Amino acid sequence: MDHLGETKGTYYITQGDANKAEDVPISEKQVVGKKVFAIPKVGGILNFVSENLLVSIIFLVSVFGFITIIRYYILNK
Repeated sequence: MDHLGETKGTYYITQGDANKAEDVPISEKQVVGKKVFAIPKVGGILNFVSENLLVSIIFLVSVFGFITIIRYYILNK
């Protein structure tokens, strides 16, 4: 964005993963940090887990059980 109302300059509009609405625009002079790296799709995974807690717990228990069974099978060969 190159202006905010009558004021010219560079402005950024941000929005968090858990927010439904955009944040208030900020001037480039207000930016303190910089993005070093991003991990794609992590926000979507965390959003799915928070919205489907029971399914996520069942998935984790299933994975833990599968790993336990495989370890038992390999160690008792």
